[in-house]
Amino acid sequence: MDTIRVPCKKLYRAGDARVIPVECAVLHWTGSPPRAPGDANEARMRAWLADDGRQTSTHFVILRDGRVLQAAELPERTWHAGGSTWVDPTGRARRGVNAMSIGIDLENVGILRRAPDGSGGFVDGYGGAYKGAAPVKIGDVWCEPYTAAQAEQVVVLAAQLATQVRALRDGRRWVGHCDIQIGKADPGPAMPWAALRAAVEAVP
Repeated sequence: MDTIRVPCKKLYRAGDARVIPVECAVLHWTGSPPRAPGDANEARMRAWLADDGRQTSTHFVILRDGRVLQAAELPERTWHAGGSTWVDPTGRARRGVNAMSIGIDLENVGILRRAPDGSGGFVDGYGGAYKGAAPVKIGDVWCEPYTAAQAEQVVVLAAQLATQVRALRDGRRWVGHCDIQIGKADPGPAMPWAALRAAVEAVP
C-alpha cells in the first residue's frame, strides 16, 4: 500500500533512549469535522502534524477518501497515547504506551448528538452543525461513520504492519484509545475490529 509521506514535528527519533520495540498499535479518530460528506481535508491533517506547538502526533492518518498519510517511520515513536495504560496479553499493566506503539488515526469527528433546535440534524463535539455522511447509531451512540475506503484501508494497513512487526500479528495487541485511557471514546463503535484482527492474525 502506498502512503503519502508528510512532515511531523512531535516524535521520538529512532535511537532515542525512550524508544522500545513495538508491542501494540493504537487506533484513534482525529476529531476533525467534515466540510461535506466524505470530505478529505489533507491540508488540515498536514497542518496538525507540522505544528510545532501541538503536543500530539501519529504514525498514520487515513483520510476519508482512503488515502494514507505517513508522518513517522516504524522505528520512530509518536505522541498519540500519552497518559495511557495498556494491559498486555499477559495481564501486565504497561505505561509509557507511546514508547512501544504505532499510532493510527482515521479522519473522523467522532460522537454526535441530536441538534437541540429540534431540526433533526446533528451537532459534533464542538457544538457545530454536522455536515458529514448520514450518522450511524450503534447501541446508544450516534457517530460519524467511517467511509468504505477507510474501513478497507485500515485493514490493509494493519495487515501490512503485521508483516513488518511480528508482535502485531496478535489481534489482542490492536487496541482503541478508549481501551487504554479513561475519558477517551475513540475510535468508536464503528471501527471494523473483527476484520482488522482477522487480517493481522492471518499473516504467516
